Amino acid sequence: MKKRLALCLIAALLLLPPVPARASSGNTVITAEPYLPDIKIEVVVPASGNVYINPNRLPIEVDASIENKQIISDSLAIENLSDVPLSVSVEVTGTIKSGSDLRLASESTVGEDTTAKRAFMFFEIQSASDPSAVTWSNVYREDKHILIRESTRTGKNIIILGAADQAKRYGVFRVNGDCVQNPRDAWTEKDGVNVEVAFTFSPLPVGTQIP
Repeated sequence: MKKRLALCLIAALLLLPPVPARASSGNTVITAEPYLPDIKIEVVVPASGNVYINPNRLPIEVDASIENKQIISDSLAIENLSDVPLSVSVEVTGTIKSGSDLRLASESTVGEDTTAKRAFMFFEIQSASDPSAVTWSNVYREDKHILIRESTRTGKNIIILGAADQAKRYGVFRVNGDCVQNPRDAWTEKDGVNVEVAFTFSPLPVGTQIP
């Protein structure tokens, strides 16, 4: 977690009573110094979660609901407990499970005429007031989502979280995507992907608008 403090310049102006005309002239020095409060950043971040590769679209119960997509993820959430809003940046890295011949695709596998074992996966996150009431988009958008590859992909200032006493203090995230249903080499328990997400939080001024 990185802390980045914004300088706040405060100048105090002391108004003196009028100087009588007979008084000698003088100089007033007004000193402005930066005010740097110790901003404590406190965010609850889950340690782990689950993603299911489900080539045959079998029904799986996740988050108390039944899903039958090919890539199914727990919905996880970070929570801002800080006194100020936060800008959130993320770094996402995918690692193929040892012994698997799976490869991560750069675009959706839907409609692709291939028998290679491929999975298309992307990370999505949005700010919310209620982590259980989030409407997700099932279509990948380059400007909003982060493609999961074996190299690290970065999303800078991807969302803003409200302060602890504000709405939208949660950042709800998940992994979405699709995969080749019947690859030449069948899916086995050896196949899998570990997805590591690193968050960076930067404080924002009080009163920042939360989209």
